Amino acid sequence: AIFTLVNLVKLDLSYQSIRFIPDEIENLKNLKKLKLRNCILLESVSGKCGILDLNELDLNNCFSLKTPPPEIVNRGFNAIMV
Repeated sequence: AIFTLVNLVKLDLSYQSIRFIPDEIENLKNLKKLKLRNCILLESVSGKCGILDLNELDLNNCFSLKTPPPEIVNRGFNAIMV
């Protein structure tokens, strides 16, 4: 249901028990900030995030994250969005 909110600008899913962000994230065309801080079960974030005009993507302390890998996340926002 979240992915039908096309005018959403900020989405904070921090501290949730989610495992992945699906390709439907691309439907949120106006999204500028996506916070996933401390989602310790999060394993992957769809590459479709790359087509969004995000200016903030917080993946801090997502210890199960496989894509993007932690070494990229640690480099910061610009490295993630490349």
